Amino acid sequence: MIVFNWYSLFILLGVVQGIILLLSLSSKKEELSASGNLLKIIILIVTVTLAGRIVYLETHSLLLTKILTVGDLVIFLYGPLIYLFFQKYLDVQRTNLKHMWFHVSPALLHFVVMLPLLISTQDTFPTLNRVFYAKLYFFIELGAIIQLSVYYYLCWRILLQFQGNISNYLSFDYATRFLKSILLVMGLCISIWALSFLAFRFGIPFLPNYLGYHLTWIGLSFSVYVLSYYAMNHSEFFCRNVLKKESDNIPDDEELKVLKDKLLTLMHAEKPYLDPLLTLTRLSEASVIDLHTLSRIINTQIGKNFNDFVNSYRVSEFIELAKSESHKKYTLLSIAFESGFNSKSTFNSAFKKQTSQTPRDYISALN
Repeated sequence: MIVFNWYSLFILLGVVQGIILLLSLSSKKEELSASGNLLKIIILIVTVTLAGRIVYLETHSLLLTKILTVGDLVIFLYGPLIYLFFQKYLDVQRTNLKHMWFHVSPALLHFVVMLPLLISTQDTFPTLNRVFYAKLYFFIELGAIIQLSVYYYLCWRILLQFQGNISNYLSFDYATRFLKSILLVMGLCISIWALSFLAFRFGIPFLPNYLGYHLTWIGLSFSVYVLSYYAMNHSEFFCRNVLKKESDNIPDDEELKVLKDKLLTLMHAEKPYLDPLLTLTRLSEASVIDLHTLSRIINTQIGKNFNDFVNSYRVSEFIELAKSESHKKYTLLSIAFESGFNSKSTFNSAFKKQTSQTPRDYISALN
């Protein structure tokens, strides 16, 4: 009979959440982007690994121990998969087949090394595990921590390098927050894992191994919760890539001016900026202007990035609403949300950038 304690129950919730998230992504009517499909693979691997940990904790048999060992083989895949996800999501340089072998080679080597243990019998397993692999686990775990740390750095480098590009395609900061949240959880998991490793191998007195080791798996479960939050609240992130490739058809200056007037007319007449999740893709569809051409108009003809362009309309909308008698009893934040902003920090930053004043100071001066 399996009896769950608080620790295994927390991991079980992570497994359930992972399954729900997989079903949610799989049931989307829109076709998932390459990054969306890759995210499903990452979630599946994490969910299976967590499920294997629960089975191992609550029942102890040779078969289940081997199953858990197979699950642990993926520790060398987390880093490469998350790194590839960042590449696909931001649509930066593609990892070709030759380079992909380089990224997965540690996982393949790990599998080859662990193969004798997987095919061992009831009689040979304890000896192999206790004598040979007990010493090898030190280097395997150390290598996995170092490898994951390297990919953590590479992911941060990609995000910082292309963070400016994101503002040319999105009018909200959820995408950046989503990627930073992944890295935050990833960093916490690496730190907890490293501390657990040190506590177990070198006996750090202030960090019992039991606590550190268990926190590693709790951190992995928490990563599923973070992914679930963003995927279920902003599934459009995974139905199309954030950045798009440049079009081959480049209009001349006269055509750009005509299209610019068309865009400005749309912004005033239909107010698409009131959509808090407005993206360049959505605006392209609403204006019937090619995606790259639209980006070029905003950047060169108007002289702003997409984020600043849309937020300038939202700030103007906020000022008009704040002046009206019908909104006198509204809070500034509620008016900001009605104007198309989706967070207080984004609103305050955009308002001060456009007016050089805080919203409260600006409204006080008007009154």
